[in-house]
Parts: sequence; structure tokens; C-alpha cells
Amino acid sequence: MKVRSGISLRARHQLAFPAQGNRFHLTTAIVIVDFQAAHFTKRCNGARSGRSRYSPLAWVPGFAEKNITDLIAFTTDQLTLPLGGLLIALFAGWVMRRSSTAEELALNPRVYSLWRWLIRYVVPVALLLVFVLGVTE
Repeated sequence: MKVRSGISLRARHQLAFPAQGNRFHLTTAIVIVDFQAAHFTKRCNGARSGRSRYSPLAWVPGFAEKNITDLIAFTTDQLTLPLGGLLIALFAGWVMRRSSTAEELALNPRVYSLWRWLIRYVVPVALLLVFVLGVTE
């Protein structure tokens, strides 16, 4: 599609967001594939057994009936978010120096001691619990 200045909208988007180009095309492709899968499922009266048999993740329990959007949502919500939080908590509680975190947070010494204890012991256990419950869901 051309605009008055002679630069296509795609070229403008790539100039404005150069790192977004590949992600934009990937998400568009995922939406198109998911739309086609939904249309096929509707056309076959909800029967997915023939299609899910050829899915790369059909052999994994719980994944046979999921489409690509469900897999992306599961990966993001149940895997990467809890693991990212766990890694941040472990880094802040065990790797960073006490003086660095105290200076950065600028908390009352009692509150800081509570925060340090929570970030070292309680938060990792809670995030592991969230991760395990999310994966086994």
C-alpha cells in the first residue's frame, strides 16, 4: 500500500521499528495459522484428532489438543515468567552485594532486613511452587 509520500507503510514501519520487523511477521504468521486451524476445526464439527496426530507436540500429554496460540500463552505464562522471577530473586538475594541492594532500595534497616530474608528464602520457594503448579496444570 502506497501513501502520498511514495513510501509504503511496510517501509515506514521498518524505518520506525527496525528490530520489530521479524517479530511482526512471525506474529502475523501465527495468527494466520491459528485462524486456519480454528476454521478447520469448526468445519469438521470440532473433530481435532486427525490434525493433532500430526502435531509435533501431540505425543506430549496435555499438548495434543492445544493450538499454537495456546502453546505460546502456556510458554509465556507458565514457564518464562516464573523462571524469570526466580532468577531475578536469586540474583538480587544471593549474588548482589548487601550494600548495593540497600543503597538501591533505600529502605528502613528493619524493612530492608525483612526484604532481604524474603527475597532469599520465601520468594524462591513461592516461585518454584508457582512454576510446578503451572506446569502440572
